Amino acid sequence: MVEVEVLKVGAQRPARVQIRWIGEEFEGKQEWVPPARLKVMWSGVDGFIADEARWKAVRELSPGRNGIEDSVVWEIFDAGIDVDIAECGYNEDSGVIRIHDVARLSELLAIPEEELRADPRSQSG
Repeated sequence: MVEVEVLKVGAQRPARVQIRWIGEEFEGKQEWVPPARLKVMWSGVDGFIADEARWKAVRELSPGRNGIEDSVVWEIFDAGIDVDIAECGYNEDSGVIRIHDVARLSELLAIPEEELRADPRSQSG
């Protein structure tokens, strides 16, 4: 992560943003880049890095993509858990479940909310 300044937003397609690197080691370098390369306002970079580290820790527990576990979880969720309550991740988040309503999932599964929130990698809110 390096700090940049947005100079211009391009008007043509594909979308581009002109940036200037802030650090002196970049000697004022400017470049047009896709907006997707700009991840977060610099004032929020520490929080972004912490979130990314937390997600990495969660993903490391995943059994991987396209395994039998993945298929079983998808079937269970498709059959009985509304996406407003929780949803299965896919691609790099395969094996990760995003819980949107902890109270409703707790009631549906008869699992205490505290247990659903117990892992230190989970995030309340």
